[in-house]
Amino acid sequence: MVSRLNSRSVAVEAVIDVLSHWCYVALPAIERLAQDERVELSVKFAPINNGEPLRFSVEWEKWHYRRGTNVYGEVLRSDWFEGPATTTYAINAACLAASTMGSPLVRLLRETMDAVYKGGALAGREDVAVSLVASIAGVPIDALRSRMSDHSVTTQLVENNRRLSALGATERPAFAATSNIGDSLVLRGIWKPDAILAPIGTMLEDADVYAQIGPCPHHEESI
Repeated sequence: MVSRLNSRSVAVEAVIDVLSHWCYVALPAIERLAQDERVELSVKFAPINNGEPLRFSVEWEKWHYRRGTNVYGEVLRSDWFEGPATTTYAINAACLAASTMGSPLVRLLRETMDAVYKGGALAGREDVAVSLVASIAGVPIDALRSRMSDHSVTTQLVENNRRLSALGATERPAFAATSNIGDSLVLRGIWKPDAILAPIGTMLEDADVYAQIGPCPHHEESI
């Protein structure tokens, strides 16, 4: 990854689940990273529980949203979670598939997640997830369904969960950054934009200084 970076850039991976409210409140950080031309941003969709049923109760989920409200300061809707059989697979697969069909990813994320957490879209249902994403992306529903089942999409979702594990993370979002000068960081479960952007900004500043100074003069040991 480092070899592909220019002299003043940082590669950032954001591992998320569309149906994680913590990823929603981290979305402003993702949006700002996407706007920075020095950042090479890669958003990786990693469905919770590898896309299998979540198996916890509605009250359990609502309690976590109430706790979240006390942390991030706003009331978000959890309507998408309808019971133990609910999964997050379809909406993540739909967003990944739509992005491969040319839909601008960050805008797609914003509109999709707003529809879930502000509008109460029942995006835990496959038909709702596909219809919602197809409408936002401006692609035919049948074409989106077909792309969702493509091997490249299904494999990528599995690999993204493996990447999350490789980062030593169990919570989403997770951020991993690497600069061209070899600096790196991993943030696991951190959602506040300033806490994410500040260390990445420091990495960019260091890379910029290194680029301004230029390469180290060649040194030969005396014999």
